[in-house]
Amino acid sequence: MTDMAGSDEASRPGRPWGRMVAAQIVAYALMCAALAACWWGVLPQLGVSVIAVVILAVFVVGWPFETFGPRAGLAERVTTAVFGLVSIGIASWAGAGQGLAGPGPRNAGWGPVAPALVWFADTMVGFWAFAFIVMAVVLVVIGFIRQMARERRDHLIRFLSTSLLGGIAAISLGGWVVVARFWPAWHTASVNGSTQIGFATLPVALWSILVVLMAVALFVASCRWWAWVSHGPRTSLAWLGFGLLPMMCAGLLPFLATAGLLVIA
Repeated sequence: MTDMAGSDEASRPGRPWGRMVAAQIVAYALMCAALAACWWGVLPQLGVSVIAVVILAVFVVGWPFETFGPRAGLAERVTTAVFGLVSIGIASWAGAGQGLAGPGPRNAGWGPVAPALVWFADTMVGFWAFAFIVMAVVLVVIGFIRQMARERRDHLIRFLSTSLLGGIAAISLGGWVVVARFWPAWHTASVNGSTQIGFATLPVALWSILVVLMAVALFVASCRWWAWVSHGPRTSLAWLGFGLLPMMCAGLLPFLATAGLLVIA
């Protein structure tokens, strides 16, 4: 009997992932359509920020991780929402009125490395990049403090990893907003000749292919994770939150591609 039970458990299919995949595809399609509309001037840049806030709200409602009690789940959701809103706000405001970069020339400053960093920090891309690093560090510190303050530290690694993953995903949403603001401005300035940062078609195409491949890898990984993830206590809309998770994390991909193009330009 024991062997039969063990065999049944081993052969048990994972949870169905059709709804999760559909949610992920719809989220990607919505954000990519918003970016395209922003590029062609159909949608204002603020519209991408609004869409990012809506996605964040849906993710918090459909929290995909095990909560182990309502208080812990509430704290994680509130923390995620706050960090996500701050990230989107900074991405919407970063570099406002400065254009693609600050007033200083790219090669001004101290030594060979520092000028490039100072110049990069003056761009809206660099501003959000440094803000992302600061928020990620603060998120890790808060996560450790919360776990150390618990009387019972069971499921410590699981608590910490899920809270950090949710927070990082929320922060990464700002990457989509930065891209929506930067690329149209960069393309227009390059065409008008008002910037020394070239908009070369080949590097953009190569980086775009790399971003798509990495997004596909995230998609495949999410399907495997969802199919065999432990059946712990979750919200009834966990499939929706889990579907949004890879798309939110993928906000770093076009952002990193943009930063790479900007630095090597």
